[in-house]
Amino acid sequence: MVDRTSLATERRSLSPWGFGACAFLSVSLARAESSVGTKAAAEALFQTGVDLTQKGRVAEACTKFDASYQIDPALGTLFRLADCYDRIGRTASAWALFSEAKARAQSAEQPTREAIAAERVQDLDSRLSRLGLNLGANAFLPGLEVRLNDVLVPQASWGIALPVDPGEQRVRLTAPGREAWVGAVSVESGPSLRRIDVPELARLRPIVTPPPPARVLSEAHSPANPPRWLGYSIGGAGLLGIGVAGVLGYRAYSLNQQSLDECSSQNANACTHRGRLLRDDAERAATASTLLAVAGGALLAGGITLTLLSRPSDQRSVASLWFDTSLSGDGARAHLEGTF
Repeated sequence: MVDRTSLATERRSLSPWGFGACAFLSVSLARAESSVGTKAAAEALFQTGVDLTQKGRVAEACTKFDASYQIDPALGTLFRLADCYDRIGRTASAWALFSEAKARAQSAEQPTREAIAAERVQDLDSRLSRLGLNLGANAFLPGLEVRLNDVLVPQASWGIALPVDPGEQRVRLTAPGREAWVGAVSVESGPSLRRIDVPELARLRPIVTPPPPARVLSEAHSPANPPRWLGYSIGGAGLLGIGVAGVLGYRAYSLNQQSLDECSSQNANACTHRGRLLRDDAERAATASTLLAVAGGALLAGGITLTLLSRPSDQRSVASLWFDTSLSGDGARAHLEGTF
């Protein structure tokens, strides 16, 4: 008889393992299908390139070999692509690819392919077109970047005649704080050597913003006269400041007089603690009085000016203003009288 309890327990213990195995198998199959599909696409492109080569359409074949190699970088495809570049005159590109093929064949221990690649590299080296860049003082500029056909040239290669495919070569130099330089030169089929002298990069000129044109306002378009109440307000504030300054001045005088009773008659600076406090208060009051007097005078003058400017042009009346202050035992007084 089968024990149902033990059977259920066994199934529960095996089900996680079974699920994990299924999941792993599914992922493996998906990867295998993806790999097979990728290799199939690469093989189709490779065969198309072979057919185009046989038909003499070598340039088109190169694009197919390149696309196949991008999908699946097989060593055989690399040989085909390098040979294709050599056929269409891209000697520098073919030389670089055969050099890579030689290294890969050596690592894969394929002496036949290694020997073929080495022979092609030697043959192409004798037919290379080269470009030498004379950077001059630019080589010492911090942050200098040299690009050949939009490809960054490493600093270690700046003094070397670089292998290039025959045809037009574009050179671009940039450096912080300098104007970029762009040049182009045509390089003949090899063996050949073309040199280009790069001028020193000019410093960037600071951007100067021209000042805005001066505006001449005619009398008819002059700004409107300020309102009269603004002049009265500013003048009143000035009078208030002067009045308070007078009060503080009298207070300073009074405090200083009181301090004399607490100081020595022979040495005016020898005072009691209360005398020193009185003198400190007197100095603070005197300073505040001076500041308020100056500010009040400025406000008063500004208020008068604004009041005069606010008068219509057809009125020729002259404003008169009298102001005086006086000190008495009861405190300071200010008196203002005038015509507007």
